[in-house]
Amino acid sequence: NRVMEKLPTRGIIPAIDRFIDGYKGSAIYTNQYGAEMLTSAKRIPIVDWVIAISIPTKDAFSPILAMQKRMVTATLIMTFIIGFLFWLILYRQLHPLTRAIQLISSMIQTNNQSIEPLPIKNPDEIGKLFGNFNTLIGRLEKQKVSLEENEVYLNALIEAIPDAIFLKNAHGNWLITNQPAKELFQLSGLEWQG
Repeated sequence: NRVMEKLPTRGIIPAIDRFIDGYKGSAIYTNQYGAEMLTSAKRIPIVDWVIAISIPTKDAFSPILAMQKRMVTATLIMTFIIGFLFWLILYRQLHPLTRAIQLISSMIQTNNQSIEPLPIKNPDEIGKLFGNFNTLIGRLEKQKVSLEENEVYLNALIEAIPDAIFLKNAHGNWLITNQPAKELFQLSGLEWQG
């Protein structure tokens, strides 16, 4: 019904005035009825005509707006899914460390004299860390046993010497005494911590 329709008077719609003045291409403007329009135009110089095609922007851009909504929705869903998978992977990878912290804390709280090795479930980086920790625990246990044996030998050696042998720290506390030293200084069991 608008084919070959007479254009509005010059100055009413500046976008149409631009097309008449020779602009070729597309423009968005509001028509005389208040509707936002997308118009493309091209001048035909032979007959001095301007061919224009108009469509309301709500119709022209509705597929783009619908696609944008779908993309935002898909992005939110994928972000949630990827975030959940990322959390799940991190939880699975770091769970052995959390368990190791709990085991070590329970060993500290119970004042357990022997430190138990950590369980190794996977031969990954955390498994290697636990393996090295367990090796260190083994070495410390061997050093502890060696120190205890050396202390027994030292005490036996000190007791075997007939002369008085004693050792005090800077605060005057008795650290080591043998029987002749106890007799010499008349020490009871409460006075020395050896």
